[in-house]
Amino acid sequence: MHVAMIHRDLHGVTRGGICTVYRCLAAQMVKRGLTVSLVTQDTAHPVRLDGTTVHYLPRTSDLVMHRKAVRKVLDRLRPDVVECSTWEAEALDYLGRPRGQRAPVLVRGEFSATTLGAPDLAADERQLVHHADRVIAVSAWAACDLATAYT
Repeated sequence: MHVAMIHRDLHGVTRGGICTVYRCLAAQMVKRGLTVSLVTQDTAHPVRLDGTTVHYLPRTSDLVMHRKAVRKVLDRLRPDVVECSTWEAEALDYLGRPRGQRAPVLVRGEFSATTLGAPDLAADERQLVHHADRVIAVSAWAACDLATAYT
């Protein structure tokens, strides 16, 4: 099974907890025999993780352009499952593909963009949550937050 994990800010130098979460998840999946591809933006501190392939996209603040680049990489990789966080709705463009032309998308929900004071991201995050094949929350609080913000 091939899993593609997407996050814009995966670095070899941990910046917050997300880098640690992704590296640990990827390592455990590889240990269990899965093929793991990480999709992230260019960084001065590239992620190097045994058993994974890292695909670097050009660094940009244009989320529309970034989401299109993510879709192109996923179309090329043809993973069995795609995982992304709710933040910045990176798999939203890919989710626009008909179900038979894409892998199932699992969205890992954290604090909603609404709660984090990012209304410019909230509309896209809402679409991501509603179109994803599965949404899991990192905590009971996050599940309540997402349900309140997007149902």
